[in-house]
Amino acid sequence: MPARALSPAEQLLMLRRRKWWFLLPAAAVLAATVAVTLAWPPTYRSTATILIEEAEMPEDLQG
Repeated sequence: MPARALSPAEQLLMLRRRKWWFLLPAAAVLAATVAVTLAWPPTYRSTATILIEEAEMPEDLQG
């Protein structure tokens, strides 16, 4: 027997009945991600070197 297609209204009712099956794992993953992010020590360190050179003026522009 082939399975019949569900109408959009039936699909919406199915999602409403099972909303906690989606929301609870999503909330658990979000909470774990936030906890790990806050507990993780800062590991990235950036440094930079800036070279400052004196401007050179062409001979014909010097007064």
